[in-house]
Amino acid sequence: LNPSENANQATFNGDRIVVSKFAYDLNDPKRWDVIVFKFPGNAKQNYIKRLVGLPNEVVRIFHGDIFVQPGGQGEFQIARKPEDKLLAMLQLVDDSRNVADELVDAGWPNRWQPWSPTDAISADNSATEALDGGRRYAIDASGKQDVWLRYHHVPPTLNDWRMIEAGQTPQPTNEGRGQLISDFYAYNAFISIPRGEANEYDPSIPPEEFSNRVKLGVDAPLSDAPNSEAWGMHWVGDLALEGEIDVKSNEGYLLLNLVEAGVNHTVRINVADGTVEMTRNDGAGEFDSAADSGNGANIRKGSTSIRGAGSYTIRFANVDDQLWLWVDGKLVEFDGPTTFVADQDQNPKWSPQDPGDLAPAGIGASGLSVELNHLRIWRDIYYLAVSTHPGYDTDYDLFDTKRQMLDLLASPEKWASTDLFESRRAIEFVMEDRQYFPLGDNSPQSSDARLWRAPPYVERDMLLGKAVMIYWPHGWNRPVPFTPNVRRMGVIR
Repeated sequence: LNPSENANQATFNGDRIVVSKFAYDLNDPKRWDVIVFKFPGNAKQNYIKRLVGLPNEVVRIFHGDIFVQPGGQGEFQIARKPEDKLLAMLQLVDDSRNVADELVDAGWPNRWQPWSPTDAISADNSATEALDGGRRYAIDASGKQDVWLRYHHVPPTLNDWRMIEAGQTPQPTNEGRGQLISDFYAYNAFISIPRGEANEYDPSIPPEEFSNRVKLGVDAPLSDAPNSEAWGMHWVGDLALEGEIDVKSNEGYLLLNLVEAGVNHTVRINVADGTVEMTRNDGAGEFDSAADSGNGANIRKGSTSIRGAGSYTIRFANVDDQLWLWVDGKLVEFDGPTTFVADQDQNPKWSPQDPGDLAPAGIGASGLSVELNHLRIWRDIYYLAVSTHPGYDTDYDLFDTKRQMLDLLASPEKWASTDLFESRRAIEFVMEDRQYFPLGDNSPQSSDARLWRAPPYVERDMLLGKAVMIYWPHGWNRPVPFTPNVRRMGVIR
């Protein structure tokens, strides 16, 4: 941890990128572009952020999403991401390939669990099976109707890992039912020591015994790490589900489900011919109407490349009040818009009969046998409604402690009565002519326009160009100095 002794602990300049300085000479910047500009508070310093707000509109940050009001008039509309930006901005929540052997040995509950009407963990379900310690799963629904596996977010805490290291059996949060998915960033969950104290640190001493000066994440002592906003303080309902599906049968139905605020978004694929139906709340929820029809619809139909037994990669997303489905990397087209207007009640839901947002993603089968590999859960970026106003470090206007906030994420019985979710604020920024509003993808840690004491925008004259690609990523100085991280070379989206 001493930069003088370990070259990899020194300060780095960061990635080197290619910037197209002519991109905005010919065209106007587009929302969701990654832009490079002169920082308004210090024109000698270059910044790189994602463009969110455009000239002559009001930008509202609410429930983690971006809403815009063109011309400052009319109703706010959610700003939806195009396909390429959506895929680039998704944040990984869980990957079934990355299950730690220590968790398996300790009897930690699988994140994918059979659904049961009492919201309990079923220890024995003949139609489902966890394979390889929960890294793969099998569903045998031959001759059966709608057999489900649903995802439960059960991340181990620091104390759980300590118990495992001590040979003890940890007790999972909420009896293994898990908690809400939050805006956690692994990048923010770092361990640090104040530079002036680094020389005093002895790696052989446990961090919690080092005068409580070792930090994890954002300004939280390691011994009190769960209270840190580095662990994610805000529920994220916009999710995506992805997996490699090995279909064993030539007929039957493959089922996908995402839940947000208690609303079930479901896809039902007929594996015999590849036809697919998409619904919201079993057809009770409407999609937006097609521009030429004027009528909404309760169901959307399409066709996929699935044809009987075989291996397929499936991705299903609910982001920015829009549903998306991909099969083998190709976006599936439907017979009408898959956008919708979300209900005003956007609080998480749970009941003893249906876990709702406590199990927000599901894969199922009907009359079909499948094996599930490389299951991944993704979340959308959650933009914090914060500003330079004192005390605005979370979305909440309540004065509950962070410990209480985190406890509520894992207390479904309290969701209907707590004021926490209702207290999420909205914050607005007004853009005038030639003014642009940039935000960072790492919202909890980004020094972006929300927090500038200078005007919260970038003038058109301050734009340097559009970020195109990373050509020389920051690399470690050992074992070979100046060696770039080749895997990070690529186009910036």
